Amino acid sequence: MMQKYVSYPRTDDSTITTPQFEALLPKLDEICNVIGVDPSLVTHRLPRASHVVDKAGHGANRPGKKVPKDLNEIRMQFGDLGVEIYTTLARSYLAMCGEDYIYEQHKGHLQLAPEYTGTVNIPKSLGYKKILLWDNEIDDGKLGIGTTATAKSCSSTFNETVSTNNRMDKKTNWRNTMLVQGLRNWIQLLS
Repeated sequence: MMQKYVSYPRTDDSTITTPQFEALLPKLDEICNVIGVDPSLVTHRLPRASHVVDKAGHGANRPGKKVPKDLNEIRMQFGDLGVEIYTTLARSYLAMCGEDYIYEQHKGHLQLAPEYTGTVNIPKSLGYKKILLWDNEIDDGKLGIGTTATAKSCSSTFNETVSTNNRMDKKTNWRNTMLVQGLRNWIQLLS
């Protein structure tokens, strides 16, 4: 049964208890190696109040006490879906032990429509998102992370659009300048 590799899936808890955390703590590096996460990303080896509590129902779904030697061990018993389930739960658990996601937030509104506020978060450090996301999701632009190539392409296209559209007013040009700067920050972060 899959329960030896993952916790019993009967909960919608979003936290785990201190004993549950401590039971998996010695297995962090082993879990990282099995699912291909760099163990150096798992920096918080002490319980964090945002994720670990004294009492919870069954605790959040998480890897079980038995860590497979590799993902083929799960694949042979439970197929590709079993691998997907284990990997997803393992990444979620390891993300609890990763650094915070740090971003710079910009808000703005148009003078003609002050009730509308636009917000953009410019990542400064991906933190736990490096654990949660597959490398190809970071590389191919899924989930708003983007790639150097995609960002450069967007930035170039956007610059062309801004420079060729001379009907834009000062507010629109400011917004466009901020978007282009955001893309440039992404390029630097991902390079």
